[in-house]
Order: sequence, then C-alpha cells, then structure tokens
Amino acid sequence: MAKSKALIAAEAKIAALEARITVAKDVYMSQKARIAELEAALNTRGVKAAPAAPSAKPAAPVVTHYTDHCGRVWEKTRVGNRATSRQVGGVEVNEVSFADVAQYFEAAH
Repeated sequence: MAKSKALIAAEAKIAALEARITVAKDVYMSQKARIAELEAALNTRGVKAAPAAPSAKPAAPVVTHYTDHCGRVWEKTRVGNRATSRQVGGVEVNEVSFADVAQYFEAAH
C-alpha cells in the first residue's frame, strides 16, 4: 500500500520538529551547565554578609528642657521613638472653680 501525500508531509513535519527539539535540548543542557559554573564562581567570591543582629542594649534616653510661652519649664524625655513630657518648674497653674469665676464676673460688671 502506498503512502498518501498527507502522511508523507506529516512524517516530514514530525522529523523536522524532532530535530528542533533535539537542538533545543542540547542548547538548554549547555546553558544549564554554564549557569552552574557561574553560580559556583559567584559563591567563591568572598563571604556573604550576614544579616545585622538587632541591638542588644536599649536606646539611651535623651532628656531636654524647654520653656513654653507661659513661663513653665518642661522636661521632655525620648527613648527610641517614644517621648514623654512633664512640668518641672516655672509658673504653677491653679485650678479655679466656676463659682469663683462667676462671682468675679458679677463683681466686675
């Protein structure tokens, strides 16, 4: 029985594709070997840096003093990214009750 033209064309196309696969496989294997050589060369170039260890000692507090517009002296303490303030001197603010303010207002008017 004779082969049809379509069968002969298909066999030729399959042979061409198999040849291309063989070439691609050879190129891939050679590139894979070259990449392994380059990676081995990179691994021998000095020591890789280890990640920095976190600081073992805590941050030292930074203390500053300042005076606001009312004459009060404040102390600000910073430790890391946390800050606290407290009044340490200057003019003291006395609390005044509402009744005292109302009495003063009526006396003035």
